[in-house]
Amino acid sequence: MRKLLLYLLCLSIGIFAGAAVPHEKMYFSHLSANDGLSQNLARAIIQDSQGFIWIGTKDGLNRFDGQEVKVFRHEASDPFSIGCNYISSLYQDESGRIWVGTEKGLYIYSPEYERFDPFLLESPSGRRVSGDVVSIRKDDDGRIWIAEIRGGIFCYDPADGTLVCYPYGDLFPEPLTVRSMEI
Repeated sequence: MRKLLLYLLCLSIGIFAGAAVPHEKMYFSHLSANDGLSQNLARAIIQDSQGFIWIGTKDGLNRFDGQEVKVFRHEASDPFSIGCNYISSLYQDESGRIWVGTEKGLYIYSPEYERFDPFLLESPSGRRVSGDVVSIRKDDDGRIWIAEIRGGIFCYDPADGTLVCYPYGDLFPEPLTVRSMEI
């Protein structure tokens, strides 16, 4: 009798546990240049708070809405276009802006105006983010850390609008190339 009760208990727990987990079907679709992507090699990908997928390539920034791809590229005649087509890193801040790391510095995309503004803030030592930005991360204190491939690591504090640069030469005795950063 005990074995029967134990068996029924285990069976009912298994049934309820299985019912609590929905069986969703997962679908995967490929997105390529044939679908409107500016290039097939993605260097950076994020999904923003609106659900858009942003894909950075060597030939522009792509925004995928689930059906169509919109490509953002540098246009010499448009001062609010992105300044460089080689996209190497992406980050979205709390206000919904997309920070776009490129081979030639950092740009901030404002979705409400659909425009890019260069990040031109200088550190007290006169340094600014102008090289290949390979990583952008936020720490627990709300500061944004920006890593250039060779120039150094920058810390931007939105609370007081300051930028501090930590050159790699000051941090490490030998030449260094950074490809990624985690906080």
